[in-house]
Amino acid sequence: MPSMKDEKVSIEDYARTMDTTIPPEKQAHVDKLKKLIRGGSKSVRSLYREVPTPEEMDQLTIPGNFVPKIAPNAREIIDFALMHIPEKGGPRRSKHKKRMALKWKNKEVEDARRKKEQMAAREKRHRVLKKHRALVREVKKEARKLYWPDGTAKSLPKGYVPKKLTSSL
Repeated sequence: MPSMKDEKVSIEDYARTMDTTIPPEKQAHVDKLKKLIRGGSKSVRSLYREVPTPEEMDQLTIPGNFVPKIAPNAREIIDFALMHIPEKGGPRRSKHKKRMALKWKNKEVEDARRKKEQMAAREKRHRVLKKHRALVREVKKEARKLYWPDGTAKSLPKGYVPKKLTSSL
């Protein structure tokens, strides 16, 4: 491959002599990057949008058309450049993963704490209600003894209005 420092070489000649072979282990990475181009090879984001295909070049050779100076191995040169893009760990790297892992860990701890507090509040409420039910049972038992000392009546007769009972709940 001629060196540009030693002698004057046109860019086209230099591009033709470039070794653009891609090692097999990097070819999968290049293919993956090609698939990531949105909109296909003609999209604005594509690296290949300025490189006409051989069929397009044949159509441009009509007299009067502007024919761009493009190296015949332009697509291989772009693939060679894609080969040097480093592989990423993912769409958002590892800091995002660490941050999300910490967030989920804190969320699990917070959820466990909240669940424990809710269970304690529910148990306390049940204890209070149980105590109230026991007091109501005692008051009813005392009322039966007061109005029916023999304990024969199980319920009040229809239309019966008892004296007011007071209790400290």
